[in-house]
Amino acid sequence: MISKQDTDPFRLAVKQHFAFLADDFGFEEQTTPKNKNPFSVWYANDTSRIVVESISYGLNARVALGRSGPIDTFENYDLLDCVAVCSQAADVDPEAFPTGAFDQLSLMAGIVLDHVAHILRGDFDCFPEVGEIIKKRRLDWESSQK
Repeated sequence: MISKQDTDPFRLAVKQHFAFLADDFGFEEQTTPKNKNPFSVWYANDTSRIVVESISYGLNARVALGRSGPIDTFENYDLLDCVAVCSQAADVDPEAFPTGAFDQLSLMAGIVLDHVAHILRGDFDCFPEVGEIIKKRRLDWESSQK
């Protein structure tokens, strides 16, 4: 019997654009955890986890990176935060992204390969700095809400 997930166009597109995860880095697809975005594809290898999801009602795609292991310890670091800290890439401009989750998948797959492949291999040296950026962003947002 074919499940609804097996025919979902977003999931199929993710699998096409991110096939290199299995082919080149030993990732395997995981079942999307309960209470997580049902419009997401989760992958993990021995060291790392990557989640590709449709957000904003399909207007955008998002890629999150972190360590493999228990779901509740997954860092869930945004791809562009990781690029900004881990690769110092000046050529990744989020304003230049096309509109639409499907159109963003190819671009994001290329960014993963070009700028954060070391994370896929288990090099997490930049994670403390990424965590600090996220913490500061949250504190700034919280103070703006007062």
